[in-house]
Amino acid sequence: MISPFTLELKSGKKTCVCPSGSVVTSDGKDCLCPEGYFMDSLLGCLPCDKTCQTCAGSSVNNCTSCKYPFHFENNLCVCPVGSTYDIISGRCQCPLGKWADIIGCIDCPPWKHKNKNGICVCGDGKYEDGDYCLECAS
Repeated sequence: MISPFTLELKSGKKTCVCPSGSVVTSDGKDCLCPEGYFMDSLLGCLPCDKTCQTCAGSSVNNCTSCKYPFHFENNLCVCPVGSTYDIISGRCQCPLGKWADIIGCIDCPPWKHKNKNGICVCGDGKYEDGDYCLECAS
């Protein structure tokens, strides 16, 4: 594999520099991309497939770990039982009123609970932002 480092002359010294979007490791021997990206030796950090948390390439079968709620099956990140993959949003979709979780389609996402009216809501001190619950400012 070709090294992602490039040599630059800085203050009269040759210095190894990582490609845009990546950082040099603490030992100075390699370049790392942020989570959700992989290192291409020519282009630098490129995005993983939408289903991958981490990857070794851009293809759907290059995932090394999966985003929630996907799980590994036959070297691919797949949706849980009862849900289907929506190619546009890159998310697992369950029947109306259900939420995709690692174990399958459930009534509420793990960070919400059902209120007395049967509606999934955020807990005390939190507010809803799309599908997620965020802490209220104190």
